[in-house]
Amino acid sequence: MEEVKNETKRKYKYDAFISYRHIEPDLTIAKILHDMIEKFNIPKHLRTTLNENNNENLIDDKHVFRVFRDREELSTKDLSTMIEEAIADSENLIVICSKRTFLSPWCRKEVQLFKKIHGVNNIIPVLIEGEPDESFLDELKNLKTTFINSENIEEEKNIELLAADIRPDEVKSPSFKGYEILENLKDPKLNELTKKSLDILKKSEIYRIVASMLNVNYGDLKLRHQERYLKRIIYTSIAASIAMLIFVVSVTTLYLKSVASERKANEQSSLMTLNIANEVNLQGNRILGVLIAQEAMKNVSPKMEKYNKLEAQYENILNDSLITLPFSNQFILPTESETVSFGISSDSKWLISSGSFNNAIIWDLDNGGIKKTLTFESPVVSIALSPDSKKSYVGTANNKIFEVNMENYEINNVFGNSTLPAVAMRISKNNKYLFALRNALILDVFDIQNQKKLYSFTFPIDNMITGFAENPQTNNFFILRKDNSITEYDINTGEALIVHASTTNPEKNFFRKMTITDNGILFYSDIQENTESFIMKNLQSGQINRASNIRNFSSNIVVNKDATLLYVSSLNNFITRFDLSNLKSDEEINVPQRATYLDTKRTQYNESIKTMILSPDENTLAVVLNNMAVGAFSGVKNMTSDSSHEFILNEKSTHKASVDIIKFTPDSKKIITSANDYTIRVMDTESTMGKSQLLNGKIVASSRDKNSILILFGDKISKYNFDTNKEEFIANLDPKFLKVFQQFAITNDVSLVALSDSTNGASASVFDVKQDKKLYTTKSHTVKAGILPFISGLQFSNDGNFLFTLGPDNQLFVHNAKTGEFLFSLEDKENGEATSFIMSNDDNFVAINYITKKSTIFSLKEKKVVQKIDGEVMAINSENNNIKAIYGQVDSKLFVTKPNSKVLYYADNKIKTATGTLKYNTINMSYDGKYYISSIPKNNTIITDLVTGEPVRTLYNSNNDFFISLPVISKDNKKVAYSESKDKIIIINMYSTEELSKMATRILKGRQLTESELNSIGRRE
Repeated sequence: MEEVKNETKRKYKYDAFISYRHIEPDLTIAKILHDMIEKFNIPKHLRTTLNENNNENLIDDKHVFRVFRDREELSTKDLSTMIEEAIADSENLIVICSKRTFLSPWCRKEVQLFKKIHGVNNIIPVLIEGEPDESFLDELKNLKTTFINSENIEEEKNIELLAADIRPDEVKSPSFKGYEILENLKDPKLNELTKKSLDILKKSEIYRIVASMLNVNYGDLKLRHQERYLKRIIYTSIAASIAMLIFVVSVTTLYLKSVASERKANEQSSLMTLNIANEVNLQGNRILGVLIAQEAMKNVSPKMEKYNKLEAQYENILNDSLITLPFSNQFILPTESETVSFGISSDSKWLISSGSFNNAIIWDLDNGGIKKTLTFESPVVSIALSPDSKKSYVGTANNKIFEVNMENYEINNVFGNSTLPAVAMRISKNNKYLFALRNALILDVFDIQNQKKLYSFTFPIDNMITGFAENPQTNNFFILRKDNSITEYDINTGEALIVHASTTNPEKNFFRKMTITDNGILFYSDIQENTESFIMKNLQSGQINRASNIRNFSSNIVVNKDATLLYVSSLNNFITRFDLSNLKSDEEINVPQRATYLDTKRTQYNESIKTMILSPDENTLAVVLNNMAVGAFSGVKNMTSDSSHEFILNEKSTHKASVDIIKFTPDSKKIITSANDYTIRVMDTESTMGKSQLLNGKIVASSRDKNSILILFGDKISKYNFDTNKEEFIANLDPKFLKVFQQFAITNDVSLVALSDSTNGASASVFDVKQDKKLYTTKSHTVKAGILPFISGLQFSNDGNFLFTLGPDNQLFVHNAKTGEFLFSLEDKENGEATSFIMSNDDNFVAINYITKKSTIFSLKEKKVVQKIDGEVMAINSENNNIKAIYGQVDSKLFVTKPNSKVLYYADNKIKTATGTLKYNTINMSYDGKYYISSIPKNNTIITDLVTGEPVRTLYNSNNDFFISLPVISKDNKKVAYSESKDKIIIINMYSTEELSKMATRILKGRQLTESELNSIGRRE
């Protein structure tokens, strides 16, 4: 009880907290009520009066109500933290109650938190729709409180909240169809009824609400307020012009304050939602990432303080989601079901899977959206789709099998009941028979056309079914059992025809696998003594071939349609492809001339192969590893023994449980996997990077205008021009110019090429490209004993008239680029070892970076130091011989400094944090200074927005081999060239945010976030 007393004496920041949903009319009523309470003037005689409980209610003469409503009061703090603090600091809780209030988790949490902190008193419901029983949250019903009775004993009593009722008569009528319908139909009636509710609020219910807040008599408050209102009319008429002026100023001020608060709240919400979009994207759910990012940007305004940051993050998510390498995850289908089976339509447009509760879901394979939800009598346990996709068959937990017409979604129970559910089903390739496996013990065979069971097989639990296959040539089916026997059955009679493989010794711990090709060839694994092999048997001619002595055989067998190519996996992660063409009877398959090998890089990924599958076009081999990740080899159809094929691992494809099913879409464009983690993952086999060029070599220099790059491949150097998209050979280099730390530079027109030359001290040799001859060698830098004679920086001026070299003596030499004449040098002896230098955009200034992570800026015209900075300079923007801005970094912090201003640390350089200092990274700035692009370990190339420090695009490498590369963005920011591998350069398009948004619209094809998806990102309505 002492706590309660202290609670009543406490001073609160807010008189009331308004809880409401951000839908209409709740939002408008909450906003108007907010204003009315804050403007409510307490009658003088009530400022020190007794309330209904005879306790003195202390109200200051200057008391002004303050009300918390999230759009009004939120600052830059975390959204949920602000609300918790506001509720704790509010004396009363006002709840706007409608039929849809219970749908809001936010309103429910706000009531729960207020009750937890303050108890059940001081809660004021405002009823705007429905009756209390249907509009009050459960948390507002059956309330109890304790009090001390006259005998000083604590008792408990029920509390019934008295609501302020602002429902118009039409809303109270049983025929009223509800605000939700009016809002969805955009019916003008919604605004009309809202105005009527506000009239009721203004005329009477505002007094009931304020009376509850003050704990005074409602009638007395209303009467006194009306008396004072009459007096105010008289006074107001005397000074109308003055009052009007004050009113206009006040309203304008309140409006501007409201707009600023709402803008700040929207900004904070957008940043949090973009973070969710990025996390979803990193999980491989790219389409959902785009949708969430679009939701985040709906209320973003250029007037926001962090507008540039929001735009950069949005651009990054769009790039990562829409511009992808081959075999990248496209989206994740949240089936919310343990059933892993699914069917893919023959046109590759949709997929049917089980869903939550008793549902089956039809998914759009273009955008991952839900096309249709089908509901059955009990949970779905299996699904089979007919070859023509016109019918699907759904097995349910109540042992029934339903047929679904996929054109009109009509559902029929066609195969009656059974004693066990059909846990797996398959439809014959001629679309005549349905095979239903019930708990691996019973196999039922149905005639689809006549909708009847043909026959049924029952197997003992110690010798259950472990495999099933169909011969498309005869429609006979083959059953593999636990004892490893393979038996062929007649499809017409169900009789066993022949045992193709006998049982094996159970002590061998051998698990046989089998498959049958479209042209009727049976393949199965075998074991003789302790050596594994596989058998190839022509079911028509009886010809048998064997691949003997397969080392580390893992029994994974994949065969193409006409049985001319066979893929076999080994426990050492190698896949052997055997050419089966022109085999003679009894000819051995496992011979070198028939074998080609694929390596899944066990040494790198350290995971063995679980299963494999070949695409319908036979050009892609997908592989599931035991760590639940999926990878693939492409171009396998026409591979030769001397061809090299890269295993591409999709790390974002990893399920959280073992992958049970992997399939290709019929068009071979998507790989789809399902697992017992309640999800299906969809991977795109094709790249979405658009047109690209692939060049041999590595980038060693770029022109200052970013129109050209210099390429080194072996001893050959060539130039590539972004405008013409052409590569031209320049020359073959002398071996002395092929050192590890070799430096290169080119003029903008690529008429001159400079190369560091350690044969003449630490100097540079300059060559005329057109004349194909050496022009000169520059003056050598001083090289101390024990120091390598390498130049650490080499660059031409924009006009091609000057050449700059940074040597081991820590001096920057300036030469005449035409003649090689040494002009002057620049040096700062205080900072130690120089590592790099940066030219300003107009060549009037140069910054030298030092190993001490400091830099010195020189004026090239005045040949003197103009500024020293604690940090490494990345870019200098200057105009009319004046520095406008300097960008750089200190450790992991980016900074900018401008004339007459302090250094501003404005962002964490996320990319650089993991890669060390500028000395060990290759960085290039875009021509306009908007981006910097860097190559980092594992060789991903990152494009970063310099103004915000936010990465806007990641260009992924196909392998993890370490190498140094120089990425370059073209002058117009339309293309980027980077090293895709050690000796491969890829040139691809860059896209603006507007172009990416149009691309997203095409890919999404109208898909929008569902209500559950909106709720999962914490959206407030």
